[in-house]
Amino acid sequence: MTRKANLFVLLCLSAGLLGCATPDAQKFIDQYRLQPSVGPLYEIVGQEQVVGWLYGSVHYGSIEQPSMSRAAVRTMAGTRHIYFEHTDGPGSSWEMRDAVAQSPEEVAQAKKKAARASVKDVWHGIAAATELRKRSTGVLALDRNPCYQQAFALTWNYCGAFYEYGTERLAFVFAAGKDMAIHALEPDSRITAPGPTAAVDCRAPPAGAPNASPVEPDDEGMRQELDRGVCRNIAAQLLADQSKDRPTPVALNEADFRTLEERNRTMAARTVQAIRTGETPFVIVGRAHLTYGKNLIQLLEEQGFALRRID
Repeated sequence: MTRKANLFVLLCLSAGLLGCATPDAQKFIDQYRLQPSVGPLYEIVGQEQVVGWLYGSVHYGSIEQPSMSRAAVRTMAGTRHIYFEHTDGPGSSWEMRDAVAQSPEEVAQAKKKAARASVKDVWHGIAAATELRKRSTGVLALDRNPCYQQAFALTWNYCGAFYEYGTERLAFVFAAGKDMAIHALEPDSRITAPGPTAAVDCRAPPAGAPNASPVEPDDEGMRQELDRGVCRNIAAQLLADQSKDRPTPVALNEADFRTLEERNRTMAARTVQAIRTGETPFVIVGRAHLTYGKNLIQLLEEQGFALRRID
């Protein structure tokens, strides 16, 4: 980043003008039609100076409702270091391992392809995911279940919601080709990431699951129920998650809480380390990490930082 660009960003931030935008940031905002007030954005303040930022993300988004705010992009343009929750390797978080599209046109094509998916595949995927959810011992068990992830992604993509329009992917695309580095808050988290699906037959019902009902709607009936019911609910949930400080409530058992807090402590320690080395990091985490249990905001405050909401 040039000295002139640095000076521009500092002037914008010191004046508190989130309306300031570098040409690259404004082009990105216009290209993806980003909206204001999508997720909470905080300044991390130490010794009365801004030393980083913390942004609550939504992992999915759509062409109509991208999961990143204008203010987040304008702020992100002022740093060279972006931190995601965890990665499989340099520059790509595990949630995005199958994401390819990096432009509105490519995502539009992916959306059309998803809309042409076999309605029976989507229907049965929802049934399988519902059965897995009933049998699950908690959120973590579902997160690690490749069949649940596959059915979940199939349904959301059919309804037009993609990782490509989620916060992490948008941040990755914005950083591409610039003097920006992508880092992991949890570099060893691949151990707990969902495993490969090659050895798992996700088309088979879970062991002990009751046989599917012999009566099911015809293809047109399925399509209407998906489009009018399931997809409408997904759109409503996506919009709600983006517009609220808290994510859609999920059932967390004691083990979930323990693991979530453990992850939060790892994230907080990595954020503090980045700040101590002068990186001024832009930290992106799922919104649950800002709300449940001993959350990331509280942990950073315990380290002597002030968190100041700016959007």
